[in-house]
Amino acid sequence: GYDTLTTSVTISGADANLDLELTPFGYDVCGTTYVDGVAQGGVHIVFGPSELYSGVDGEYCVHLTAGTYEVTASYTGYPDYVDTVDVSSDMTYNINIVAGTFTISGFGSLDGVDTAGISISVDGTPAATTDDSGYYSIDVDYGIHTITASYPGYADEDTTLLVDDDMTLDFDLSGAPIQICVDVTLEGATDNSGALVQMPPASEQITPPSGLVCFDNMDWGEYTITVSNEYFAEVETTITANMDTTIAITLPYYYPPEDLICDFAPTERPFAADESLHSEISWTAPTTSLTIEKYYIYRDDALIDSTTDVSYDDYDVVDGETYDYYVVAGYDDGGVSPASEDCEVEISVEPDPNEVLLIDFDNGSGFAEDMQTTLSAIGVSSVTMTDQDEDISLTGRYNLDDYDAVFVVLGIRGDASDENMSDDMQSMLVNYIDADGFVYISGPDFAQDYAGTDLLNRFYFSATDGADSTTGNVEFIKMDSDFYMGSAWSSDYAYQTTADHYVDALTAIGGAQPVFYANADSEIVGVHYAYKRVYTSVYITALTYADRFLGGILDWVPITNTQVDESSVKPSAFALTVNPNPFNSVCGIAFDIPTDGMVNLGVYDISGNRIATLKQGKLGRGHYTTNWNAKDVSSGVYLIKLTVDGRTATSRVTLVK
Repeated sequence: GYDTLTTSVTISGADANLDLELTPFGYDVCGTTYVDGVAQGGVHIVFGPSELYSGVDGEYCVHLTAGTYEVTASYTGYPDYVDTVDVSSDMTYNINIVAGTFTISGFGSLDGVDTAGISISVDGTPAATTDDSGYYSIDVDYGIHTITASYPGYADEDTTLLVDDDMTLDFDLSGAPIQICVDVTLEGATDNSGALVQMPPASEQITPPSGLVCFDNMDWGEYTITVSNEYFAEVETTITANMDTTIAITLPYYYPPEDLICDFAPTERPFAADESLHSEISWTAPTTSLTIEKYYIYRDDALIDSTTDVSYDDYDVVDGETYDYYVVAGYDDGGVSPASEDCEVEISVEPDPNEVLLIDFDNGSGFAEDMQTTLSAIGVSSVTMTDQDEDISLTGRYNLDDYDAVFVVLGIRGDASDENMSDDMQSMLVNYIDADGFVYISGPDFAQDYAGTDLLNRFYFSATDGADSTTGNVEFIKMDSDFYMGSAWSSDYAYQTTADHYVDALTAIGGAQPVFYANADSEIVGVHYAYKRVYTSVYITALTYADRFLGGILDWVPITNTQVDESSVKPSAFALTVNPNPFNSVCGIAFDIPTDGMVNLGVYDISGNRIATLKQGKLGRGHYTTNWNAKDVSSGVYLIKLTVDGRTATSRVTLVK
């Protein structure tokens, strides 16, 4: 049962040990290796404990003892050949290595949803398409292969693997990277640059002049796009994209107001009782698809107010100042327009053309109205009268600098109202006086009502309170001849009437001089300071000859009036004299008419042009005086001509300024 072992031994004069091992009888196993049925050498064979390669022609032999052996044969690119062989005698054993075919199956899905129509390819060659359930199955030869799943609009998914057995392979495709473009149009613009385009998680972009921006390598999915730009309404939209997409977005423009116009009113003093000085701004609402909530008004670059109208009146303005306005439209989404074109307004109120401001602060006693009537009677109609007891410092309707003279008629203690002028109103008068303005105040209670005020102190007198009207104070008034330039007329006064209630006796102080005397030359009821500030504690309109007395006061303004003073002298000759001559601004004119007649007294330039009428009407025989106020006439030589019933007298005078 064992193979015979033969060996040679050399004995060299010494004992020798020889170990001998017999092996069981063995058998030769020989054959040929094939690859796909074709004899192929170089096949690696493992036959039990023996390992060898087949020869060039695929032949091999291996000596094995009896037994059962596992045979493995391998060749590059082919699956291993594996088998079990029982060896009990010499034998022929051929080996054929074949490629083999295996089944690959599974499901294809799109973003986790099993989907039909997904193409399955092997090494680039389409092999199958998923069915309605997303299932596929393909047979693949042994080897390393690339299995690819693809679907339009989705990124391919592939797997490279060794196919050496049946296997399951699932695919889940995601959308292929796409490009999302946003084409922005700025309403009304020729250049679409500058808009901010945001599409998280991508980086924001700014539009070029074309308005087109693109976001590359975007995943499929839902995106919120927000586009904004200054003076344009922000637009936000949400899209779902699974392919290259371009979306057009138009930003509505916040149109500004148009046709801005600026003006002011009133344009001339005095203002109406219900008016105050203000700028007037108006504009046209822009044409827009958006909703305007309000308009913001800016003056000199500062926000001053807002309105829902298309006009605005700014009452916080001052005469003589210039203001620059513009308007911004505010939209209901919180956006605002650019500024409108600006407009400039210069506040330049025309002064009151009248010469005299008559302040009616007589508490409703009516003496201010009497003053207005008397002024009109002597040709002075250029008079503005305030409202009853109006605080001109509050209404802002008047500027005292507009007037040649300010007449103030005060009330009587104990009448319907004892209201006094406010401190601010008094300050206006004080400032006017200090600027060399002419102020005449009449009324019996000036000293009592305004004691200690700066206004009272400007007139330089002290006062003694008179009796009430039941007792009476003044029966007649006499002119001060100095103030009246030589005239010393007397006139009855409204004795024991309302006008005679608490008439103060005055004492001139600090350089003031008398204007009127009451009853006797020792009792003063009128004073002046520097011929510019006149106060009478009597109402001049309560005199019988109020026009003569008032005309003399106006001569110091000077304001031209037609009052002619008559003396008691009865002349027998026709005469005309002027004094002084030459003169500056005002000259006195005296004339005698021996008989009653129609009188025409005028002033002419040397060319014979009539420039002033001093008296026109019927006068009786007598001696008369008046004045010519030449304040508005240039220096030169003038003729004063008196005509009475065809008789003429002329005096040549020289005005020097």
